[in-house]
Amino acid sequence: MYGMPTLRFRLGRIPVEIELFHFIGAAMLGINQSRGDKGLLWVLLWILVVVVSVLAHEIGHAVALARYRRPAAITLHGLGGVTTHAGGLSSVQNIVVHLAGPVPMLLLVGLPARYWYGSFNSEFLFRLAYDLYQINFWWSIINLMPVWPLDGGQVLASITQLRSRHGNMPLVHWVSITVAIIGGGWALAVNRDNGYIFLFGLLLAVQNFMKLRGSRVSFLHPGYEGSLAHGGGARPRPEPRDRGDGPGRRPRPEREPKPPKPVKAKPAERLARGFSLLARGDTDAARVEAEMVRSGRPSPEHRALAGEIIAWSFLQERNVPKARAALVEIGDRVYVSKCLVAALEITGADEERGVHAVAVALIDEPEGPAKRQVIDYVGRRELGVQLAERLLSLPNGQGFEAAVRLASVLGECGRREQASKVQVLLFGG
Repeated sequence: MYGMPTLRFRLGRIPVEIELFHFIGAAMLGINQSRGDKGLLWVLLWILVVVVSVLAHEIGHAVALARYRRPAAITLHGLGGVTTHAGGLSSVQNIVVHLAGPVPMLLLVGLPARYWYGSFNSEFLFRLAYDLYQINFWWSIINLMPVWPLDGGQVLASITQLRSRHGNMPLVHWVSITVAIIGGGWALAVNRDNGYIFLFGLLLAVQNFMKLRGSRVSFLHPGYEGSLAHGGGARPRPEPRDRGDGPGRRPRPEREPKPPKPVKAKPAERLARGFSLLARGDTDAARVEAEMVRSGRPSPEHRALAGEIIAWSFLQERNVPKARAALVEIGDRVYVSKCLVAALEITGADEERGVHAVAVALIDEPEGPAKRQVIDYVGRRELGVQLAERLLSLPNGQGFEAAVRLASVLGECGRREQASKVQVLLFGG
């Protein structure tokens, strides 16, 4: 999340990001434990258990995705987390992936903690076990409820796709609304302290109702609504035309026009079009071109370039986890643009190191669309002047030509203020 402190690290090959808001959200949920002399200790313990439990839940999803050779990236945000991946899944695979998060945590942590927390004499161990029980038992139960977009709701959506390729999202949303309202009301009736569960259920019900109003859509792949090519939402029916039919003639029903068939094109043409669309900021259409390349039988080089387009598109949308997942999916057996790797390095903890990596990539990498993309990305992050200073500080003037190109591309991308400052560094003024 841009402008917000974020903890970044890797668990094996899985990139993990924990946003500051995740810690804040956990603290807000545990604020009622702050009473007493050890209140601060119990709140800190609660935050630790929440973060570790949610991370373990998301790791369950990531492990299942790895089983299907889908590289994953984890982000913990707000009151929850999300595991993103590149590539689609079948309905059955999607069911397995969504169950792989809450079910193991319920069976391996939640249930044992349910029976153990009362057997400890130590107050610390009691608190630890009780927090583990609350989070991994009850939160897992809630997550398994058939309420979209929770894991249980995603499973229900995938089950409807087993019978029909497009699924039955109106049914999913109506079930979600019913379960969310009844479940939230029951939780509040049982215990007045469950007000946040009631509000959470109400929020989910409203969210599903809003989705229901535009539910004439089909899945791009299980767990995702809409289409990269056409966008989600209902399509208006055409107005009936006046055919001038005479008496006794039965007018023919109006038919909706068929969607246009994809234009056949060679992989190289689609890749060029994809980079051109990225330059115009049309990330959805760029991903469509890249996916069309990958859906055929491309060469390893063309497949890698398609993966780069997908990664660049997510970077433009500020979705770093998906961009990293797309990069991981490309693999290590083909050449990957140094500019793309450097752009992702900028998103890490050491921004200065990332800027240096971009400077080196602009000098070493052969000419190609990736150079324009990385300059555009640097400009979006207001790092154009810093990059120019780094280029001009390189020995033997080897970065001067790249700095001139930097100023030119920044101007083409509409970042004229940065371009002017770079020109001042280059030529004075």
